Amino acid sequence: MPAIRAAAYSGVPVYEIQCRGVPVMRRKADTWINATQILRAAGLPKPQRTKVLERDVVNGIHEKVQGGFAGFQGTWIPLDSAKALAASYHIEEDLALLFDFLPERDGEPLPAKKRSRAQAFSATPKLEKASEESSDVDGMLPLLDTFYCDQSLTSISSHQQ
Repeated sequence: MPAIRAAAYSGVPVYEIQCRGVPVMRRKADTWINATQILRAAGLPKPQRTKVLERDVVNGIHEKVQGGFAGFQGTWIPLDSAKALAASYHIEEDLALLFDFLPERDGEPLPAKKRSRAQAFSATPKLEKASEESSDVDGMLPLLDTFYCDQSLTSISSHQQ
């Protein structure tokens, strides 16, 4: 059974779990989950992840993180939205430990094993050049209601329809 680990990327504390060979992160501060990582763990190729994120995820409350540690980048969504996304791709059971984790009940997890800089870069997906017909949220996408902070080009959007 996979274990939850505590880590920090670009100064942001997270809990993470390995799901089907992909690290999936949950921020400690607000319990938001990296939706891009959920879709990677579900086995969706990059063009399909892009379509799902553009069609389904970015219409709700979300945050796009660009810059900083590559493994931390992607589209982050609230915990309830992450559970629904995982259920729609049949990996909710694989992520239940991360979704249901309560540090006050379960205790603080062990820290993630330290990786060398070379190991960290080899473990993260290589960035692909976006084509006109397919650009992932890992790349630059136009957004409405985008807010930036100094730390790492973070945008938070809420599109209510």
